[in-house]
Amino acid sequence: MASELRVNTLKDASGNNSVGLSYVAEGSAKAWYVFDGGRTSGTTSIEDDFNIASLVDNGTGDTTLTFTNNMNSATTYTVVNSTFITSASADISGCIERTTSTHTVQDNHDNGSATDMERTYGTVHGDLA
Repeated sequence: MASELRVNTLKDASGNNSVGLSYVAEGSAKAWYVFDGGRTSGTTSIEDDFNIASLVDNGTGDTTLTFTNNMNSATTYTVVNSTFITSASADISGCIERTTSTHTVQDNHDNGSATDMERTYGTVHGDLA
């Protein structure tokens, strides 16, 4: 049988350092991930995640991630990405397309050309459906 705990404020064991539950629920990442972009391994794959059901390699530097639990709206959630690659260039990663159930990440060199990264990291903030 499932149980439910209803609270307005969380406090530490000594009764100090309180935080409203709305800050915990609204401020927490709704998904996060680390994936191997295939640069050194040759295979794009999830290394660790929360609320990511699957990953599809669409081609060089182009990866679509599917949520386990969908977002409420395709226009009101944010995706923040960063990358790791052992080179001297200033490589970038960004979300280029999003729906309530997926978002697509594009990894590029600073000159704009698509590239597979060694690792791409991301967090998603917003409301779940």
